[in-house]
Amino acid sequence: MSSDVTILCRSFSDTGRIADILGNVRRIDLDKVALQEAMAALDIAGVVHLATDYGRLGTRAADVFRTNFLLPVELLEIVIAHGARFFVNTDSYFCKPQFGYPAMPEYSYSKTCFLGWARKNVERIHLANIRLEHVYGPADGVEKFVPTILGQMLNPTVREIRLTPGEQRRDFVFIADVVEAYRRVIAAAEKAPPGYASYEAGTGISIGVRHFVEKLHEATASNDIGLRRDSVSERRNHGLFR
Repeated sequence: MSSDVTILCRSFSDTGRIADILGNVRRIDLDKVALQEAMAALDIAGVVHLATDYGRLGTRAADVFRTNFLLPVELLEIVIAHGARFFVNTDSYFCKPQFGYPAMPEYSYSKTCFLGWARKNVERIHLANIRLEHVYGPADGVEKFVPTILGQMLNPTVREIRLTPGEQRRDFVFIADVVEAYRRVIAAAEKAPPGYASYEAGTGISIGVRHFVEKLHEATASNDIGLRRDSVSERRNHGLFR
C-alpha cells in the first residue's frame, strides 16, 4: 500500500472510476471515522479537496452547505494545525460572479462562501484555487449535460431532445486535460510559500452550446436531428438541419 496518497470518502461512495488504483492508496471512510481522528493519523503534506454537493435531486440546503462549506472549513483548519504546506480547492465556473447561474443557488453560494473564508486563512498555508470550466469525459455523471445529450442521441427510441435555443457559451474541457492541470497545480503548490493562487482549468475558448450539440451529432453519427429554437428534434428520414 502506498503511504503517499490517502483518499477520504464514505463506505458507500462510488469509487468505480478509480477502482484500478484503490489497491495502491490508503482509504479512510468518514462515515466510520471522525475527520479529526482520521487526519491525526496522517503525515499531511497537502490536500486536494474535491468533495461537493450540487444540490440536485431535492438535496436539502443544509446538507449542501455541510458538504461545500462546513466540511472544507474543518478540513482546512485541521491541515493547517498539522503543518500541511498546501490546500488545493476545487471551484467551478458556476461560481463566477458574472455567470449568475440560477438553477443551483445553494451550490454556488456555499462554494463561494468557503473560498471567501479560506482566503482569510492563508498566513500558514498555500491555498490554490482551481476553477473548472465545463468538464466532460468517460464515466461522467449521467445527470450532467454531455452524458444526457449523448444518451438521448444514441437511443433509437428518443424522438425529441428538448433544449433551450443553445445561445449560451461554454468552455468544454476534457477530463484528461483537467487531470493534467491538477498535476501541475499540485507540483507548484508543493514549492509555493503561504498565500493564495488562482487557476482557470479550461481550453480558453468558449463555444455555443448549440454548436457543441451539433458536433456531438456529427461525432456519434446518431439519428438525424433538426435544430429548432426551443428544442432539438429528431427527423429520422430527412438528414436535414434547419
